[in-house]
Amino acid sequence: MAAGVAQIFDDLIKLHPNVRTYGDCFGHGLVLEGAVGAMVDFDLRLWDVAATEILIQEAGGKFLCLRQRDGKDQTAVETRYDVIFGKPCVVDWIIRTLQTS
Repeated sequence: MAAGVAQIFDDLIKLHPNVRTYGDCFGHGLVLEGAVGAMVDFDLRLWDVAATEILIQEAGGKFLCLRQRDGKDQTAVETRYDVIFGKPCVVDWIIRTLQTS
């Protein structure tokens, strides 16, 4: 995985049988409308997350940047972001789960 987070993704798949993957825009929209509890999205550029962060917060959701990587490494030309966002209780559960795994 280009973001270097394959283990986190594998852990989430093992812990929750209903993990699904979506493209950025579609998945972000599903979370914003409440159809999906949360989304963990890796290796995003600023334009992939800027609007989502504002919209999630305005809707009463929670948005966390798990990791920000400067664009001067071998995997990215520009800064990349690993984020989690969605319903606060779901985001909190995922964070707790990742910390204990």
